[in-house]
Amino acid sequence: MNSLDNLQEKIKDKDKLVLVIDYDSDITPLRPELNPPLLNSIFKRILENFAKKEYINIVLITNKKIDEFKKDFAINTENIKLCGNYGAEIEFNKERKSDIDTNVVKKMTSIFSKLKKNLTDYAKLGIKNEKYLIRLELKSVDKTLISEIKTTTKNVIKNIKDFDIKLIEKKQYFEIMPSSISKIGILNRVITKFEGNKICYIGDDEKLISEAKKQKITAIGIRPLSQTSMKLSDFTITQNELEEFLIDTNNLYL
Repeated sequence: MNSLDNLQEKIKDKDKLVLVIDYDSDITPLRPELNPPLLNSIFKRILENFAKKEYINIVLITNKKIDEFKKDFAINTENIKLCGNYGAEIEFNKERKSDIDTNVVKKMTSIFSKLKKNLTDYAKLGIKNEKYLIRLELKSVDKTLISEIKTTTKNVIKNIKDFDIKLIEKKQYFEIMPSSISKIGILNRVITKFEGNKICYIGDDEKLISEAKKQKITAIGIRPLSQTSMKLSDFTITQNELEEFLIDTNNLYL
């Protein structure tokens, strides 16, 4: 029995579950090239329906700020727990808080100014300050320039003193964020808060897959459509299979 079958059995038996789901641009919208408004609608409706069940808790991890996420995706989050900007903001049961110090936000604003100054030559590069992280949008940039942008960004980061930050590289964007912000921190928080529940991580983050295995938590690794080969053997399902699983499980058991 594979990991999705196991999860479906737990839902069928009404086991107490916490589904920790990555909701970032690599995973969703599911199958973006095929009628995204319809699929977005289905995916949101199913997540909302899952979250209504008293035995299922949904925790969504997003790289957006919580308010921006709610606005962009128009999802009913009344029963959904949100971790915005990868956990810099947490909203559980309508109560929102952040463990990030205000000095960190000031530092990020300063780094944002330095990046804008050093990357002015790249006209089609979008630079956005998300308060807890900085995003460099690469989708409109000439592919031959991305290596230069990366080098310049690393040089700016290298010259930042007394502040530990990291660069996350994605296919269509780079993110600069404090090292203190970590999805693993979200997972540990969930483990503590929902003691006694069966926890399942669904996403494409290699570090979280590894951490879940260490914590003996079910982990379902998603293989994005843009990925031509699996980085780890744990990435066992495709976006299409996840979509079919959610629809089938919702129709059969919820």
